[in-house]
Formats: sequence, C-alpha cells, structure tokens
Amino acid sequence: MKVTANGTTTSPVIRGVWVAERLLGEHIPPPPQNVPAIEPDIRGATSIRDMLEKHRSHEACAVCHVKMDPPGFVLENFDPAGKWRDYYGSSKNAKETQKIDPSYVLADGREFDDLDEFRELILENPKKIASCVAEKLMTYGTGAHSRFADRTSIDQIAERSSQNHYGLRSIVEHVVCSDLFLTK
Repeated sequence: MKVTANGTTTSPVIRGVWVAERLLGEHIPPPPQNVPAIEPDIRGATSIRDMLEKHRSHEACAVCHVKMDPPGFVLENFDPAGKWRDYYGSSKNAKETQKIDPSYVLADGREFDDLDEFRELILENPKKIASCVAEKLMTYGTGAHSRFADRTSIDQIAERSSQNHYGLRSIVEHVVCSDLFLTK
C-alpha cells in the first residue's frame, strides 16, 4: 500500500495499475500524450471518484481506466501506510471527511461492493493469476523479461500447477523445473 501512495494521500489509479500489472496480468499502457493527467474538465467533481468519472468520459482514457480503476478503488479503504479507514480526511474535522466507496464494476461488467467480493470475482479465474505469478517469478529468476514466445511455456506452468490448486509452492516448482527457466 505504501509503494502506491505518496506518503499523505492515496491514488486509485496508481494502486490500480500496480495490482492490474503485477497481480492480474493486465498490461496498462502509459496515457496518450495528448491527454492530461486528470484535467479534462473536472469542474463540479467533489471526490477522486467524480474526477475519474469525468476523466473516463474521454474514450482514449476509458480504454485503460476500465482495467485499472476497479482494483484501485477497492483498495481505497487502505490509507497511505496500509491502515484500514472508512473515511477520507481527518476524523478531527467532520466537515472534511467523506465516506470511502470501494464498490465498482469490472471490465466484463461484473459488479462488486467491497474487497471480499472483488477477490471472489478475481479468483473465478485462478489460472490467469497463476500465469501472472509464474511470469513474474520467471522474470525474477532469470533476470530477463518474458517475450511473446515465452507465453505458451508460462501458460503450461500455470496449467501444471492447477493439480495443486494453483498453490505458490507448485508454481515455484514448475517454474524452476521448466525448460524456459533452465535455458534462459
């Protein structure tokens, strides 16, 4: 949580990109050069959710935000240090507090209300997560990024680990015993 916060505030966009790329296996490209950060007319927006809603109204922005906003918003209950919170702002000044809404909709249209429901939806496809973990382990273990040609081997590693319910130990074992790992 701390890596995706600036020390005093959180960003559902930064957290969402981090989770999407490192845990869910989604590639999020950098924003187009002609699109400012969150500045396309956000007048009237009172929260980060409102600002991003207006930002997503631009088609070029929506393509990526549909992937990164769901995991980003579901983690907003965690403050910059990872401590649970129900409100933005200081509890000392009730006027400045705003209740956090972690609910959202996944890119495929499935809705969730909180972290538990998000986790259940994501875990409906454990092979995708296992492939992502296998790819990250392969990169770490070999010091080389995965190439397109490596995709089949990584998917086979995930498939083999299904026999052990995609457990981390099984994924690690299949990574280090794979031809890809041994020859890279």
